[in-house]
Amino acid sequence: MKRQTALVTGASRGVGRGIAMGLAAAGFRVFATGRSIDAADLPDAVVRIRCDHLRDEQTAAAFARVAAEAAGLDVLVNCAWGGYERNGRGRAFYRAAPILRAARSPLDQHDGCGITTCASHVVVPAFSPG
Repeated sequence: MKRQTALVTGASRGVGRGIAMGLAAAGFRVFATGRSIDAADLPDAVVRIRCDHLRDEQTAAAFARVAAEAAGLDVLVNCAWGGYERNGRGRAFYRAAPILRAARSPLDQHDGCGITTCASHVVVPAFSPG
C-alpha cells in the first residue's frame, strides 16, 4: 500500500503544528511549511520547508518540492496565517466565484495569504491527474 502524503502549511506552531504531528503519527509522509518552520518542535520525519505564503514564488517552490519528492499529494491542510489585514477595503469578505476561475488579485485580497492563489493556480494543475 502506498504511503499517503500530506502537506500542512503554517505548521510552525499552533493548529498547523498539531495537525502535522498527528498526520506523522498516523503514518503519513508529512511536508510542513512556515516562516519559522526550521525552529518548529516537530518529529524528525516531518520534512520542513521554509516558506512565507504571502510570497507566491516561495509557495510555488514549496509545492514544486513536494511534487518532485512525493508520488502525489493526498492531503492538503492550510493553516498558513497571512492575517486579515487586507480584508475589507470596501470589498465583500466572501467571493462567490469558483476558486479555479477567480482572478489572482481578488484571491490575494480575500485572505492576504498566497496559499489560496497557489492552491488554485499552481497546486491543482500540478497534482491533478491528466
